[in-house]
Amino acid sequence: MKQTLIDRFKYLWTWELINAFVMFPAFVFIMSLNIRIGFPTLIATTSVGVLLIVGAAFAYLKYRDLKAGTHRIRNYAMTFNLLRWLFPVLLAGVLGLIYAQSGFERSPEMWLWVPLYVLAVLEYINYFHIQLMYDNPGDVQHLIKYRKLKRGLIPREFGW
Repeated sequence: MKQTLIDRFKYLWTWELINAFVMFPAFVFIMSLNIRIGFPTLIATTSVGVLLIVGAAFAYLKYRDLKAGTHRIRNYAMTFNLLRWLFPVLLAGVLGLIYAQSGFERSPEMWLWVPLYVLAVLEYINYFHIQLMYDNPGDVQHLIKYRKLKRGLIPREFGW
């Protein structure tokens, strides 16, 4: 069981970083070959990337603790709690910055930045409130058995 968790958290932190630094930037670059990429898309992509990096940091700290048999992740409880309250403000600020752009609602890239922004909001919810990603049999069984969503990994870890 412990090795399964170690493997799971190793997978999580590595893939979250790959998504943050490779997949999303590559996707936006490929899209930029076909349409003009503006500020809204860049800031929405950055928002997703920052949230993925925070998720990767949590998963790495948990992986390190599981592997070493320690509980040093508790030292970061205040940092993650601060991020839990800071991210909604930052996401609202991002939306405000996008809204402040003249002509943003008529931009042909709207179909690109809106899903990226929504993904950033969903990542925030997934990490700091309610688990939205159910990608392994144990999670799916829990969902079927209890008919409700789990709390996110971070609130479960810190008892929020």
